[in-house]
Amino acid sequence: DTNSLTKAVVADSFAGATSTASDATVRIGDIATYRLRLNLGEGTTSNVQVTDVLPTGMAFDSLVNITPASGGGGFIYSVAAQPAAGDTGTLVWNLGNIINTPSDDNTPVDALTIEYTARVLNNTLTQQPAITLTNSATLSYTDGSGTPVVDPARLVANADLTVWQPDLTVSKRAAPAGGDAVIDADEFITFTVDVANSGTAPA
Repeated sequence: DTNSLTKAVVADSFAGATSTASDATVRIGDIATYRLRLNLGEGTTSNVQVTDVLPTGMAFDSLVNITPASGGGGFIYSVAAQPAAGDTGTLVWNLGNIINTPSDDNTPVDALTIEYTARVLNNTLTQQPAITLTNSATLSYTDGSGTPVVDPARLVANADLTVWQPDLTVSKRAAPAGGDAVIDADEFITFTVDVANSGTAPA
C-alpha cells in the first residue's frame, strides 16, 4: 500500500509590504487556500473519506476544485458529501470508491487534489500579535477485507497558518488650561486620548 496524503497552504489573500500571497500569513477576515493531495496507487481504493479539522477561528469558505475531475486523468469517483460554506470544525469529503485506472506509464501512484478556501473569523481568537493555527487532515479508506487502514505517518498531514492581529493600548491624559492641578470654575480642560498598536497587523 503506497497511498499517502500531503497538505499545504498554497495561497492567501494578504499581500502587502510585509506579506506575500504565498507565505501562509494572514489577518482577521483573510482567506487561505489549502491543497490536499491524495497520492493513490493504481486500482481501486475503497470507501475513501478525507477529513480536515479546521482550528477554532476558521470556517470553510468555498471549494476551489477537485482535480482531475471524475473521468479525467484516469480517475473515476463520485463526491457523495462535501463541506458547505460556513462550516467549522471537521470538514468531510466522502469520495466513495476511487478507481485509478492503470496507465502503464511507469507511474503506479497518481495524485487527486482537493483545493478549498477557509476564512479567518473575527472575535474568535485570543488577542495576541501573532498566533499559529494548525489544522490536520486524514485520508481514510478500507483494505480488501473491509478493514480501515490506519497509518498516521503517511495518511495524516498538517498545515500551519500564521495570523497577525493588532494589539491596542489606550491612554488618556488631561491638561487644565491654567497649567496646574487646581481646576477653577469655567476653566477649560483638554483631554487627549492616545491609541497605540503594538501588534503585527493594522487596526
